[in-house]
Amino acid sequence: MDNFRTGTTPTGYPILNINDLKIHHPDVNIFISVVKEKRKVQQQLLDMGFKEKQIFTDIDFLWAQCELPDFQVYLNGYEWAYNYFTDDISKSIVIKRIERYLFGEPLEKTTEDIEYFKKDIIKLTDDEIFIDGGCFTGDTIDEFLKQINGKFNHIYSFEPDNNNYLKAAASFKDHKNIELINKGLWSHETELQFHVFNSGRNSFLADHVYSKNIVTVPVTSLDSVFIDRQKSEYPTFIKLDIEGSELEALKGAKKIIRENHPKMAICAYHKPEDIYELPQLINDFDKNYKLQLVQHRDDVNETVLYAV
Repeated sequence: MDNFRTGTTPTGYPILNINDLKIHHPDVNIFISVVKEKRKVQQQLLDMGFKEKQIFTDIDFLWAQCELPDFQVYLNGYEWAYNYFTDDISKSIVIKRIERYLFGEPLEKTTEDIEYFKKDIIKLTDDEIFIDGGCFTGDTIDEFLKQINGKFNHIYSFEPDNNNYLKAAASFKDHKNIELINKGLWSHETELQFHVFNSGRNSFLADHVYSKNIVTVPVTSLDSVFIDRQKSEYPTFIKLDIEGSELEALKGAKKIIRENHPKMAICAYHKPEDIYELPQLINDFDKNYKLQLVQHRDDVNETVLYAV
């Protein structure tokens, strides 16, 4: 879509004049990819009669860069996070993420250690009960087995995407202490709608209609799964990479966290508020946790909150 041009893009896609869009496609959902001009383009569309619920940006989809008015609502939370974390690396990551959102500045990784297994933070034993929240096809299980030299108590791995679940189940079918659960993690038992992208690699909670790839999946909570277990069977290490559902999954593990104090590696980059809402919740559950941010990739992604 363009204000002035028509024709096709170099890749063969048609370019529609914005006026033709309103005349011929008044009910479409519009995705704004030029984020620096987001507010200007959004206002133009609203003035033409498009509804706000029809208009989306990659700020709505996955944060990359935005304007100050869009980020203003998060500033108090980021100030809290900067003051809360005591180590220089975590503080620098808070600042760098603000710079990324506002100015497109790159984030640089702060460690060469494997994601979720920062060696000076995560101390593994031979008796771990590991929660793999967001199994995909089993890549984190594979890495955990390497880190632990194959010695562990039990692995519970959660994957809502059926294709991914079946691939992982086939890979680990001979491991009696690896239990795969074809559900997502949430604050309670229910069903939710997700958008599935990248052949199942990523799925996002369906707040808006972005695509036809919407599936309904069952979700559960860790407290529900372990409700009838002895404390000795509670998780000792929780990893969560569940595409923006981390906060709800932590709410659903409140009892386990308060009673068993598992070490945790929680992805904190899917939403801008993850940087402060995740540590605030863990701190509310147990103020004895030491929390630290680590950047595992030169990218806006792979910021992990460690809790021990």
